[in-house]
Amino acid sequence: GNDDDTDDCLNACTIAVCSDGVAAVNATVPEQCDDGNTTDTDACPSTCQNAKCGDGFVLMGVEECDVMGGSNTCSTQCKRTAYRVFVSSTKFSGGGVTSLAAADAACTALSMGKPSAGKYKAWLGDAGTTANNRLFHSTVRYILPNNVKVADDWTDLTDGSLDLAITRDESSQVVAINPAPTNCGAANAKDAAVWTGSLTSGNGAMSCMSWSTSSTQQSGQAGLFNRLDMSWSGCQFSCDTQARLYCVEQP
Repeated sequence: GNDDDTDDCLNACTIAVCSDGVAAVNATVPEQCDDGNTTDTDACPSTCQNAKCGDGFVLMGVEECDVMGGSNTCSTQCKRTAYRVFVSSTKFSGGGVTSLAAADAACTALSMGKPSAGKYKAWLGDAGTTANNRLFHSTVRYILPNNVKVADDWTDLTDGSLDLAITRDESSQVVAINPAPTNCGAANAKDAAVWTGSLTSGNGAMSCMSWSTSSTQQSGQAGLFNRLDMSWSGCQFSCDTQARLYCVEQP
């Protein structure tokens, strides 16, 4: 019975709903904004309340992260304080990796619903792309899912030694080998193998024909997840080896 387009009943005699393009500021549940879409990364997310730090949505171009109340990887000012890294609970042959994109997808899928949940890429390179070129170079810490520091930043991560070995999986469970292999030539080294296709610098190395083969006649660059030294990404194993992946969180 009125021509107020900002209350519960629009002038078209339809019930006001969030994402209809009309900001129902005088509705029973007032909207602060309504841009006509359900995108959660713009100035008016799907709640039709103005975007702000702490609303649980990352405002593109402004916020680096957004977790209500902050977290171990996100400050109360919506700035990143750390990125998580874990070793996958699942193993793959060289050819079973299939591609860089498949490895990235596997890492992200493994993290879903876990303490490590987020967007991930594998610490992995192939014949055409290095890990150094693929992965975000963080200026803040890399931490395990239990919040313990692995490296201070990208420079520290790639300097040839880690502060702590990457021995926790996506569920924050410790992955242990007993006895722990001390070098790439140890009798049980393959038990701790992780495919990397990269040296510790992130630069390229062998990659089982770009992760397309499990041939015993081909080799791929790998690492030992229990090591802090160069061998964390400094080994080579035949492509039929069943090995894990290092998964590194991305923005």
